[in-house]
Amino acid sequence: MGGACMTNTVAIIGANAAGLTTAMELRRLGYDGRVMLFDAEMEPLYNRPAVSKEMLSGEFSDPSDTPLVRADILEKMHLELEFGNRVLGIGTAGRLDLSGGRQVGAEVMVVATGGLARWPAQVPRLQGIHTLRTSRDAMALREALLPGARVVVMGGGVIGCEVASSAVRRGCDTTIVDIAALPMLRSIGEGAGRVMATVIEEAGVKLRLGEGIASVLGPSRISGVVLMSGETLPCDVLVIGVGMVPNAKLANDAGAENDNGILIDAHCRTSLPGVLAVGDVTRRRSTVEGLGDRSETILNAQIQAREAASTILGLELPKAQPSGFWSDQFDINIQAVGKVDRTVSHWLKPFNGQEGVLLQFSENKLCGAVGFNSGRAIARIRRLLSVGDRRPPEELLRDPKLNG
Repeated sequence: MGGACMTNTVAIIGANAAGLTTAMELRRLGYDGRVMLFDAEMEPLYNRPAVSKEMLSGEFSDPSDTPLVRADILEKMHLELEFGNRVLGIGTAGRLDLSGGRQVGAEVMVVATGGLARWPAQVPRLQGIHTLRTSRDAMALREALLPGARVVVMGGGVIGCEVASSAVRRGCDTTIVDIAALPMLRSIGEGAGRVMATVIEEAGVKLRLGEGIASVLGPSRISGVVLMSGETLPCDVLVIGVGMVPNAKLANDAGAENDNGILIDAHCRTSLPGVLAVGDVTRRRSTVEGLGDRSETILNAQIQAREAASTILGLELPKAQPSGFWSDQFDINIQAVGKVDRTVSHWLKPFNGQEGVLLQFSENKLCGAVGFNSGRAIARIRRLLSVGDRRPPEELLRDPKLNG
């Protein structure tokens, strides 16, 4: 893909963290061509993590309370904002088909369409059943989280646990049901998962782990859920938090290669000429370890956006960064960096009810960490991962700089 002088118009589809960061990075790198930013939502430029945190708890009343970017900065970027305007198709020769019959052209397109909430086949679409992806979802769920409401959260991943944290804080009788043995197991690993199981239960949330929901009761409004064990839980509100599916229809219809996400290379290029993709909708192509996993985090979206901007301008890719995510729940800030599942763990600082740092090792080399209210320690560990620190566990655990 050529340099900035060969690209007059870039069209970015999706005004989320991935799409907006792509636009901001293009401007930061000196691109002064036309940048169009499309989104079907009327007010899409809000922080998505706040949907399951501050917006759900009531700390923020609407999306304008948590903007992705300040209005003055957005104005200086001179973007063409096409909000409330759905892109219906992307065609050959750089054509975008828009709702209302309009067509626009762009030499380069960036697909940042994110994901859609996964809806299990055994769950009918009854009143009282919610998913959580947008600000509208958050406001509808917030109205349902009344004191005393019997809330069942289907899925004990990061979003499910954040929802449970908000629900129990609002006075709801809250239960998490998950087939996994520990909460957030895929995201934080076994050792940190055991810590969070204790934290969650001490906060008053009931955990039904190693269980799944077999069916839902209620003719028009949910009244209960039947577990795979046969037990019935009364339920006024069911929150489905079992992950997302890539919102890849636009690229799929155009013929992009897809395997549980739009397949992209190291430069965020799809199989379609002139079309890149970034964020939750993507999956890396084959590496020496096979197909890469989809990484549904803000950090990954931002990393890929910077890679895409560099690719569009014909520049060298930014230096690789360790993956990671953060979550605020049950009065604890959780930060994870690097690889944390299927690894050997050692406590750098055992969890004391408030703070703790768990290091993760693979083949006797540091590969990740999980921190509880320990942002400074995680920042230091991120730097070690960035430079490829190869010290064995016993040596790292004695490092005073890491332990301070």
